[in-house]
Amino acid sequence: MIFLEKQEKLVLNIADICLVYTILSPIILSIFGYYIEIEENFVRTVIVLQGPALISCGIYLYCFGIKSTRENYKIVLLVLFLTIVVLASSLQNWDSDFTKYGLKFILAFCFFGFLLGLAANFTERRAKNFLKYWNIIALLLIIYISISIIFFDYQIQSKFRIPGDNSARTGILFFFFSFCALINFVTVNKYIYRMICAIIFFCSAFFGLIAKSRSAISVFIVNLVFFALVQFTFFKKSKIDKFLLIALFLIFALTLSFGLFSVKGKNLRFRFLNILKTSEEAITFIIKGDSGAYKSINRLSLWQDAISKFKLNPIFGVGFGTQYFHQIKKEKRSHPHNIILQFLVETGIIGFTLFLAFILFIVNKAIHVYLKIKTEYGKQIFFFFPFAFFFFLIFACFHFAIHENYFFWYFAGMITGYDFENRPL
Repeated sequence: MIFLEKQEKLVLNIADICLVYTILSPIILSIFGYYIEIEENFVRTVIVLQGPALISCGIYLYCFGIKSTRENYKIVLLVLFLTIVVLASSLQNWDSDFTKYGLKFILAFCFFGFLLGLAANFTERRAKNFLKYWNIIALLLIIYISISIIFFDYQIQSKFRIPGDNSARTGILFFFFSFCALINFVTVNKYIYRMICAIIFFCSAFFGLIAKSRSAISVFIVNLVFFALVQFTFFKKSKIDKFLLIALFLIFALTLSFGLFSVKGKNLRFRFLNILKTSEEAITFIIKGDSGAYKSINRLSLWQDAISKFKLNPIFGVGFGTQYFHQIKKEKRSHPHNIILQFLVETGIIGFTLFLAFILFIVNKAIHVYLKIKTEYGKQIFFFFPFAFFFFLIFACFHFAIHENYFFWYFAGMITGYDFENRPL
């Protein structure tokens, strides 16, 4: 019996590792695609992208069946209805290659990602290991990037980016890694592990910052402040734990300040000052309706065009895959840099209402699970999942398109299927 339990734990660990890989597989594929040309074909899709996902799914279904689906049928039905609405809306723009590509990504990584996260049935022990896997991935990626820069002359240029990706997605990915390291920092006991987590935090935050995405940096700072407030307000800590966490934040603040003010030119400091300037101009536009402020804020022109499109068909939307015209720059964009607005415009009030209901249901589920967890340590481990959910949701309000925000869906599924009772396997 004990041998069988150990085997099952090993198999579940393999499934969880495959799950982490699956979430990162589009990024891993883009890195390989930067060095060698990889044609889009059945083998690439099944083996490189979805193969590990199918392994995870098979293991989860074998171990748990559809228990989570039955227990959370309301949320599953919401996701199903939302999928149908997005599919139906895409028919209006079916001749667009962008629509077809985005739809494939939504089905394979967003909605299937939710179901895979739901099927995982994470427990406290496996959630702890899941966090460690993210730290290992972050460390490997940091080593890879460092070697590429030092030995292979990979150019950072004005904005750092992962090979094959853009600076905004690079920034938000490394900031996510930094929070994975922070969660591990506050949950592990051995000081050597904490030191490793601190190093991963600093390195990840560094790469996130030099990507110089204003959206990613703004979301990172807001969430870092929120993380600190939650840690010192809701979780009990010993004096040593408080001291170590405060020391980590102070060292990071001092390092960041030195980096901002020691280098001249159009660098990271410029991006920070630009964030402050944009915030000031946004307030000026809201209060006074200043046309100069309107022209200087890149998102406003897109949002205005999105609102104009919404008025054309407010109930059913203008269709998934619609392009947006930037009136100031006189060019088309594939999305309005706001996932909430994109749902409203492309799927109408129907799709928007379903998406909003989905978020509220996930929030309610997260609160329910948190309150049912009995130990302080268990609550700390679970905190990572709703934190990651909101981290990517907030960023998607400034950058991601619907189909690009797949991390959000995976974590929504993990929250929904979280086994707070830690029932036997």
